[in-house]
Amino acid sequence: MRWIMLGLLAVAGGLAYQVLDSGEGAARTAGPSVKPQPQVVAAGDSYFLALDRRGRVFGWGGAARGWSDSQLLSQSRRPRLLLDGEGYTQVSAGSQAIYALHSSGTLWRWGMGDVQDAAAANALPKPLPVGPDQRWKRLIETWGVGVGIRADGSLWYWQDDDLEEQARLQPVVLTLRAPRRLMPGTRFVDACLQGPRLHAIDDAGRLWRTLDLHGRAGGKGPFQGERTGMQALSAPARLQHVYCRGNAGQVLALDEDGRLHGYGFSSFGELGVGEPDRAGDPGDLNTGELQPIPGGPWATAAVSHSFSLAIARDGSLWGWGRNMDQELGLGDDTRSSAYEPVLADDSRRWLAVAAMYGTGLALAESGELFAWGGNGNGALGDGGVARTHDRPTAVLTDERFGAFP
Repeated sequence: MRWIMLGLLAVAGGLAYQVLDSGEGAARTAGPSVKPQPQVVAAGDSYFLALDRRGRVFGWGGAARGWSDSQLLSQSRRPRLLLDGEGYTQVSAGSQAIYALHSSGTLWRWGMGDVQDAAAANALPKPLPVGPDQRWKRLIETWGVGVGIRADGSLWYWQDDDLEEQARLQPVVLTLRAPRRLMPGTRFVDACLQGPRLHAIDDAGRLWRTLDLHGRAGGKGPFQGERTGMQALSAPARLQHVYCRGNAGQVLALDEDGRLHGYGFSSFGELGVGEPDRAGDPGDLNTGELQPIPGGPWATAAVSHSFSLAIARDGSLWGWGRNMDQELGLGDDTRSSAYEPVLADDSRRWLAVAAMYGTGLALAESGELFAWGGNGNGALGDGGVARTHDRPTAVLTDERFGAFP
């Protein structure tokens, strides 16, 4: 009966969308602002993670071990309790490992191989603490590169391969044996990894980037030497958050007034600034002027290959870029792409959003998760019953998700 009711709610949400003006690129100011919770959901290459209100890690979809084929994290193709422990406040869906930040500020790690083996046995792998005497506020792993911002604002990176080698010896704790600090003396507030390229925002609101932190093109190939020099990008306002990921050519940044800015590729309009154009290569340190994205004011955003998603401060959900797999969640609007932000849903107040290739995920204020787009590896969390969902549709679970108190 619960699934029937959730289905009716999803249909009702879709009907509500049909009577809305698309509001393409329109600014919205009505209603109280939401308090976003961007770090309680995360997207890997083909899997999603979400924290419930007890700070436990749930997951579904498929994850690869190294360069092998993806394996299902949930045989039911619905969210399952994936990892041991609770009290986590942030989760990172990495390529080689899953990182979680505990409410104590400590970093915990699960190797992807252990996660896959435990999922196949319907067990819960235990995490290993990483440098338990250190306190962190932001953690990411992509393509074997780990990045963290410590509680004091210092920015560090390391090779996750070293942690993986330690984990094979079954220690009690893992040690960051050779972390490297970037820009000593500067305090940072947010960071993201675009493959081996780091983007980070300092406490003055400036956006910085490096070219290559691990010296391997695309995560494989010959060693080329790390290029860690950081360059500041020109921004018209004081920035607070940055959004990027390994398979996305666009980079977005949110300023303190709720305006989004971006640079990078825009083959399908994923930059949100109008007609598709190769506006600038994020790997070219000679380019990268941030362009204003219409609409907002915005609360949070997410990017993936060829499309972007965002939540406005009024809690409404928007998307732009590629829509060939219905990854924008526009329902009956069957356009193949959108070049500026288009309203997907304002029947609920949304708090967090994540994106992987062809699929979107969002957390509603009620604690429910909704997904849309393609259903590869059960990414929609609907039990594998649909090939696609063209609008936000309830993920099949009795859990409630959101920030740990």
